[in-house]
Amino acid sequence: MFFAKRIVPAAGGVLTASIILMRLVLGDSNLPPASPWLTRAALSFQKLADVSSPTSTGNIDCYSTDNSGCITETNYGEADSTGSVRLRNSKDYYPVYSQIDGRRHFIAIPDSDGFLTYTTEPVYGVYLYYN
Repeated sequence: MFFAKRIVPAAGGVLTASIILMRLVLGDSNLPPASPWLTRAALSFQKLADVSSPTSTGNIDCYSTDNSGCITETNYGEADSTGSVRLRNSKDYYPVYSQIDGRRHFIAIPDSDGFLTYTTEPVYGVYLYYN
């Protein structure tokens, strides 16, 4: 036990001294040259495509309606901002309840077969579940 208490700090000192000595002897000669993208070149913006102006809700993935707020197109139908879904070939919106807490925590993913549900268990934020 007494021997181990002396050898560990000594080994650490030898290792540190070896690293410092190697750094002094080898210098920077073995380092690769700096990448050209790290230079201080001026940044510029390039316009790639025109986009439509955001809707009144600020979300460009949905469109506004009179009574449902914001409608999002999905592969299975349409979803509104209140947590209701209208399946294809249906005329009515039906609420979607979470199986975790029995509440309407539904977020549609545009142009997808999936959706998100969430719970408000944590003090700050939410838990998201991909379905």
